[in-house]
Amino acid sequence: LRDLEALGAWPDAIAAQLRPLGLPAGATRALDLACGKGAVALELAETLGFRVDGVDRMVPFIEHARRRAVERGVAHLCRFEVGDLRDALARARDYDVVVYAALGGLLGGPRALISALRGAVRPHGYMVIDEGFLASPDIAPRPGYELYRTRDAMLEELTSLGDVLVGELVPSEEEVRARHAAELAALTRAAEDLARARPGQAAAIGAYL
Repeated sequence: LRDLEALGAWPDAIAAQLRPLGLPAGATRALDLACGKGAVALELAETLGFRVDGVDRMVPFIEHARRRAVERGVAHLCRFEVGDLRDALARARDYDVVVYAALGGLLGGPRALISALRGAVRPHGYMVIDEGFLASPDIAPRPGYELYRTRDAMLEELTSLGDVLVGELVPSEEEVRARHAAELAALTRAAEDLARARPGQAAAIGAYL
């Protein structure tokens, strides 16, 4: 994952959805769950001036995020900690924004996800979900994607507890394919280098890829 900063999330798209809301720089608190290398948190801090807490279980990811925060001049706005997102949610209260980006069904289906997130957000705060949906009800989800729904079904569940959809961005299929191709190319380069360096693990690396 060395050449992948966002790890599947779209930081620029998330910032673009939040920008029109007029949330004040320096006074807006955001929580980035399973923040990975910090790409989303850093984008929100750098472009919108948010104060962002990021949590992830991977120590190397958190170390990378802290270094990048210093390099980008936003270390005073970002706090990254090692931990499980479920523990973070259990403690979190009154955030202006909670971000759940490219994490799939870790917290269950859309209704369970919203139920888990909304306790961490202040009244009239915002939940940002960067996820996919099934293009057609006729598509059978692959193993591991059983919780995915069509767009309409997902939106129905996401708003089933009374929350309101205030913004949506659906990239074109071409944009999605282009980004996935770039991510796969980066993964392939890193995997090939790693397999050469560690031939005993080449089969496992190839299976992952």
